[in-house]
Amino acid sequence: MTGTFLDGVPVGSVPASLLGEASGLVASQHNPSVLWAHNDSGDTNRVVALNLQGNSLGSFVLAGATHTDYEDIAIGPGPNAGTSYLYVADIGDNSEVRSNVTLYRVAEPVVDANGGDQSTTLAGVETITLSYPDGAHNAETLLVDPLDGEIYIVTKHFTNNNRVYRTAIPGGGNTAATLEFAGEMDWSYALGGDVSSTGLEVLLKTTGQVYLYDRPHGTSLADALISPVQVVNPPYTPELQGEAITFDANG
Repeated sequence: MTGTFLDGVPVGSVPASLLGEASGLVASQHNPSVLWAHNDSGDTNRVVALNLQGNSLGSFVLAGATHTDYEDIAIGPGPNAGTSYLYVADIGDNSEVRSNVTLYRVAEPVVDANGGDQSTTLAGVETITLSYPDGAHNAETLLVDPLDGEIYIVTKHFTNNNRVYRTAIPGGGNTAATLEFAGEMDWSYALGGDVSSTGLEVLLKTTGQVYLYDRPHGTSLADALISPVQVVNPPYTPELQGEAITFDANG
């Protein structure tokens, strides 16, 4: 992990009427200069496409999905080789009472970053039902490994350290699985994360800090998070309620 980290520079803004409480963000791997985002609980079953200045490119309804508490969004492989998939994580559980949580997976649609409103309903949405092996947890972070498709959920606790759970890439159609406990990190209150397009770096954030993890070749994402080889803290301006973070499309 090398390079110089500079302070962030604002390049645009998103109207609060569109994303009043954004809780997930990811850069498209299929559409240049397009970002995908969504609101926290209280919105409908949709994701929003944005250009890099924060202008709306449309709302995309997830057919057949519901919205309990969407907390993160990721992009990764799926059942059809060469297809880029959106994964929307309905995993929030502040009261820790849900018997299972849900991921929605759908092939990334074509969106023109220079176009206008391209709102539509996305068909072919798959439901992935996940349960924890040790009871309910609140979580706001979803990671999908671009190298092997494994799915990771990082829990959010106020005092206890983040716990990392994973499952193998689900097959096509509606599926269910019990997550495997992969280990515990050395800090708490994870609010969001992303994996670089190369799969070799991982971003996680909390209220006042960002963590950038190096993932050596031949290791898993769990290895990188639980037994880190190298971690740096890029410059970050703390956000009162910032819950979303992403790499750009080039990682």
